[in-house]
Amino acid sequence: MLCALNLVFQTALPAQIGGPDPVLPSLPDPPMVEHYLLEAPWLVMTLLVVIGILGCGYLRKSGKDLAGVTVLGAGLLLAGLLFAIARTNTTTREALAEQGSKLITAAATGDSATVDGLVSANVSVMVLGSPYRTDKQQLLNFVTQDMLGRFKLREHSSSLRGAVLDGVNVARTQHKVRVVPEFTGFPNGSVWVLHWRQSSSGQWQVVQIEAQHIEGVGGGMRF
Repeated sequence: MLCALNLVFQTALPAQIGGPDPVLPSLPDPPMVEHYLLEAPWLVMTLLVVIGILGCGYLRKSGKDLAGVTVLGAGLLLAGLLFAIARTNTTTREALAEQGSKLITAAATGDSATVDGLVSANVSVMVLGSPYRTDKQQLLNFVTQDMLGRFKLREHSSSLRGAVLDGVNVARTQHKVRVVPEFTGFPNGSVWVLHWRQSSSGQWQVVQIEAQHIEGVGGGMRF
C-alpha cells in the first residue's frame, strides 16, 4: 500500500529526485534497558566478553589463574545467556516492525489479502500533513489491480527507522521505502509512519498511514 501510494504521487507530480533528504522527525528512542538487553544486546554482550578477558588477564598476572579463568568463563556465560534471552523474547516494537515490513512487501507484490488483515477497516491516509481522500476498499483494489499492472515494481525494499509504544494499545513504526517501478526504471524513496492500534482481541492493525516524505513531492501539496 505504501509503495502504491508512493508511485501514484511520483507519477502525478513533477520529479525532484536527486536532492538531499529533508530532516524528518524521528520517533522517540525506546527504553534503554529493554532495547539493549532484548532488542540490540550486542553492545552489552561485547562488554561482558571484554570485561571477562581483561579480568582474566589481570588475575593471571597476579598469579590467580583459577580466578582468572572463572571470570572469563562468567563473562562468556553471561553473554551467551543474554543472547539466548534476546533470541527467545520478541518485544512488541520488534513484532510491529516485522508486521510493518510485511505490510510493505504485501503492497509491493499485490498481495491484498495480507494487506487486508494488517489494516483497520477505518484506516486513514495522511500525505505530507494533508488527508488523502480514499478508503480501505479503494486501497485494496489499487493493490490488487495496479500493483500487478501499470505500477508493477522491478525492485522494492524497506528498512526500519524506529518504533515506539505511545500507550498500552497504541504504537507507531517508521519505515524508509525504496521502489523501482518497471515503467520508469528509476528509484524512488519515501518515509512513512504506520500508526498501530491493538483491538480488544489482542490484534494489532494499522489505523493510519502517514507519508512524511516522498521524493518528487513537495511540501504543502493538497490531495
